[in-house]
Amino acid sequence: MARILVVDDEVSIVSVLATLLKAEGYDVVPMRDSQKALETLKADTFDLMLSDIRMSPVDGMELLRVARAEKPQMAVIMLTAFGTVETALEALKLGAFDYVTKPFKVDELLITVQRALEYKRALTENIDLKAQLVGKYQFDNIVAESTAMRNLCEMVRRVAPTDATVLICGESGTGKEVIAKAIHAHS
Repeated sequence: MARILVVDDEVSIVSVLATLLKAEGYDVVPMRDSQKALETLKADTFDLMLSDIRMSPVDGMELLRVARAEKPQMAVIMLTAFGTVETALEALKLGAFDYVTKPFKVDELLITVQRALEYKRALTENIDLKAQLVGKYQFDNIVAESTAMRNLCEMVRRVAPTDATVLICGESGTGKEVIAKAIHAHS
């Protein structure tokens, strides 16, 4: 179940969003105080944040900046009643997933939330798969008992971080693909 932080200084908007998202099965943390939301954002983990732009003492753009800096995998959707192209572009440049103007259509908002959460899942999965790939092709996982293989592993360590083109030759079944993937994983 996805955790969603909802931040808006209007009681009615927070209430509607919380009710709507809870009905969809999400774990919702509603907040009206943007300063408290900033502290909660730093201390807790969320999959998505829905935030109004115009609030005080901390505005939505500052919440977005903190979210990008401290929780880069968290998706952020910005809400505002004062929708302008400049504000939307600024929010998207700062890393917001999307921008929704108030009053919003419920179906469109729910689709945007669903897309943002799918994006977040794909991003997290991509990071996990890359970590597994790098772990799989560590030099420690290559069997290198002979002097020739140890020399080859040392050569791969030196070549991998460069922009050099590498041609790997050898008989079938000698591990050319393993070496190629090790170079790629460490490049």
